[in-house]
Amino acid sequence: MKGFLYSGPFADGLAFIIAVILLIIEIKHLGKAKIHSEALEDDTSEDNKLDKHMIITISREYGSGGRYVGRLIADKLGIKFYDKEIITKLAERTGLSEQYIESNEQKKELLANLNNGYYFGLNNSDELFLEETKLIKELASKESCVIIGRCADFMLKGRKNVLKVFIYSNMEDKINRATTYYELDKEKAQKEISRIDKLRANHYKYYTEKEWNDHSNYDICINTATLGVEKTAELVCDMVKQKEAILK
Repeated sequence: MKGFLYSGPFADGLAFIIAVILLIIEIKHLGKAKIHSEALEDDTSEDNKLDKHMIITISREYGSGGRYVGRLIADKLGIKFYDKEIITKLAERTGLSEQYIESNEQKKELLANLNNGYYFGLNNSDELFLEETKLIKELASKESCVIIGRCADFMLKGRKNVLKVFIYSNMEDKINRATTYYELDKEKAQKEISRIDKLRANHYKYYTEKEWNDHSNYDICINTATLGVEKTAELVCDMVKQKEAILK
């Protein structure tokens, strides 16, 4: 009898929990659809296609030297370079600390997925991504520049004046670079490299619904273990000049 009496409230409670889970999933899907529409908004307009200045986006594996390649490209071409500078600019326009932005801009926490509100204050990674998208589009519309990471290739999709580059390397080369320049312990370097690359892949997958290391997302993919960072930068610069000539 007690089981019979308790079955009703138990069934109601279970149905409520299931309904809440389904609601959260649906809200999450709606949130991702909004992110996609805003991230790609206006990128296929004729004005964007006819921009004559060049934008180079650099996606890179951790320890591949991709950031340094981007810096070399910017120096060789005499154009702006944006990596940490994006964090500073976001802090200026949002009022958030640089430490908070750096900790949240390229990762999603489990609890953050439950908050899919927009513009109630910049309080989760989705809203931060949208603000970052606006900033990157503004930078790309003003002048030639190199932009490191942050799904910039996706944000600027459809623009003819964008060269999308992916920099990778073999694990041995990445470990050597990580221990030399990032002061990682050699015994832990491979684990840390894999961890950071997984975070980048998850972040890219969530916001673009594409695989981060899928070479079809990019115009060129270069192994720095084969060419070295200097030659890699020179190769990209040559491609930029050729593409710029085509656009003119």
